[in-house]
Amino acid sequence: MILDQRIEEVFVEKESLLAELSGDLDIPAINATQRNGKLLATNKRLLFFCNVDNQLRYDSFYYEKIDRIAVRRSFRNEQRLLFEADDEIQMLHNIKNIEDIEHFLEIVENQLKK
Repeated sequence: MILDQRIEEVFVEKESLLAELSGDLDIPAINATQRNGKLLATNKRLLFFCNVDNQLRYDSFYYEKIDRIAVRRSFRNEQRLLFEADDEIQMLHNIKNIEDIEHFLEIVENQLKK
């Protein structure tokens, strides 16, 4: 998969991976859902990576622009990760590695406190 091989190419200086979740991200600004991607928590920001037409696509959310993050359940009792960045709610759902969601949330909350 192109994704795994190219993720570190977009890291900035001294950026390192702390945690990751796999799933689909709803992005209201472009009115789209990006599927089968990875939401990464680094020491500097959240990054969502996915492949679109065999091209690497990513969205970046620096911690200083994230107002809050939380886990909520849908009406089907599915856990979703929501975060507010740049006055828009981003939602990661269909999370494949749901057992890691609490750890991911803890990592991000710690980064937001810095």
